[in-house]
Amino acid sequence: MATEGEWIVITQDRFKKNDLEKKVFRESGLTAFFLMKGWSSLTYWEKSWKLVRWWPAVIDQAERVQPGASFEIPVNFSGNGKFRQYNY
Repeated sequence: MATEGEWIVITQDRFKKNDLEKKVFRESGLTAFFLMKGWSSLTYWEKSWKLVRWWPAVIDQAERVQPGASFEIPVNFSGNGKFRQYNY
């Protein structure tokens, strides 16, 4: 739960399986970053270096928002690393 600290979640799961799963995640209050379509086709090492490239922007974004916000991480990093709000 978000009450344990300033946790964030980075996941490829889009929580499209069922409404209960979405509800529980929303109510957790955790800030989430969802890897957009395209990440799943990358190898382990490609994902790793791309995620490392995104990491400073993820931390910056997580520090500026209220817990419970969610964003999409594009495969390719551009500019200062812009995220799109994700509503699940």
